[in-house]
Amino acid sequence: MAIYEIPQTRTRGDALARPVELICFALIVGQLVYLIASYLQGSWIVPPDGSGVPNDFVDVWAAGRLVL
Repeated sequence: MAIYEIPQTRTRGDALARPVELICFALIVGQLVYLIASYLQGSWIVPPDGSGVPNDFVDVWAAGRLVL
């Protein structure tokens, strides 16, 4: 069985790949921390009392109702 050696030539894309991976990982971790914190504080999609939290959809729905 032959062993082939792959040349280790570095390109500009390789130099950027690792920092981009680290930035994406940091954004994912930040988003998870935010979601967990908002859940624990009760500012989730549905608060503990069961009423809905108004978001951007409410504005669009209300505008449509006013037009009709």
